[in-house]
Amino acid sequence: AKGDRVSTYLFNNQELATTLFACAKIGAIFNPINFRLKAEELAFILEDAKPEVVLFEEVLEGVVETIAPQFPAVQFWTIDGNTPSFAKNYHEQVAEAPAEDPSVEVDESDTYAIMYTSGTTGRPKGVIHRHRSMAEQSMTCIAMLKTTKNDIGLVAAPMFHCAELHCNIIPRVQAGASSIIMHQFDPFLALDTIEQEQVTVMFAVPTMWSMIAEIDGAQQKVKTLTRGLYGAAPMAPVLVKRVKAVLGIELIQAYGQTEMGPAITFLAEEDQLKKAGSAGQPAYNHEIRVVRPNEDGPSEPDEVLAPFEVGEIIVRGPSMMAGYFQREDATEKALYKGWYHSSDLGYLDEQGYLYVADRVDDMIISGGENIYPREVEDALHGHDKIQDVAVLGVPDDEDEVVLLTPDKDVPIGGRMY
Repeated sequence: AKGDRVSTYLFNNQELATTLFACAKIGAIFNPINFRLKAEELAFILEDAKPEVVLFEEVLEGVVETIAPQFPAVQFWTIDGNTPSFAKNYHEQVAEAPAEDPSVEVDESDTYAIMYTSGTTGRPKGVIHRHRSMAEQSMTCIAMLKTTKNDIGLVAAPMFHCAELHCNIIPRVQAGASSIIMHQFDPFLALDTIEQEQVTVMFAVPTMWSMIAEIDGAQQKVKTLTRGLYGAAPMAPVLVKRVKAVLGIELIQAYGQTEMGPAITFLAEEDQLKKAGSAGQPAYNHEIRVVRPNEDGPSEPDEVLAPFEVGEIIVRGPSMMAGYFQREDATEKALYKGWYHSSDLGYLDEQGYLYVADRVDDMIISGGENIYPREVEDALHGHDKIQDVAVLGVPDDEDEVVLLTPDKDVPIGGRMY
């Protein structure tokens, strides 16, 4: 019914997509859940969101069975053929449902979804998005990615995440394009699917693009692929050059957060190298400021920093969340004075391009200097024996830096001064 929550605990599949649009049609609230979550984490979200129905699949049945007794009022529906005793079968429920139009009036201000953030600190929070904000996000992404009805997109990143869902799948549906859904990412299968289905566009994080580009013969399988969107992290210049050389595609970067729909900025194809390290310029109808961080509360939107000064990134635009589900205090802090306070550190250059340094909590202090892990990662990416890298700060009196690598020929250890 309208207003009921419906949760999906699924890998990528057509049932997840069908549930999204079914919820939208009847005014129910869609709640996609990260399939990587363990039993305790899943139970927390179900207790918080209180869904009427939870969809799951066989590979995740063990986790669901563990927590199902805690939720006697919840209906658990499996999408697979073997139905466990604690669940109902999704396909049987659909077959038995009436075919008449539900005749439910859904307003653009109604809640479309509650999407739980991963939560860098504490428990995850449910981000509330309304139908209008997602329509705005979709139209922005159609324009920025040049989506047309002739596109065929490969869905390889997780569909529970708003990057794949809101920046790719929903825009393609709105544009009349097609999507090919992979159950989960595999670089070899992705290449075969691109070739067989004549895929034209795909979203992937930089690591996924790197894996594809490393495969022998990749160039011959991606002849129809024209555009690649990436996000979650910037792409090191050396990787940009390799992906473009091997795959021959246009690259577009999106930076964002769940609270903003997610896309906040885009880095266009022509800026990939000349603005290397940048997250790009604001999405249409979005405004970004970099302001002085406030340790005692939310940053003040009017304390705007000069170009190249590092501060907190705040943003406002039509895809901004309505708030956090049942978390008024957190909502008030995050949306202070009408701006979403991201907790990300960064700066704007003189041309208005955004550079994301890191989250406030990730900053490393060594010898009295602020060091951003992303800057170190970009430098290490330039080493020809390093395929991927992650840098994190750990309290240490010696300021020691350790490089862990499966290749024993690469020297391990070092010091930062």
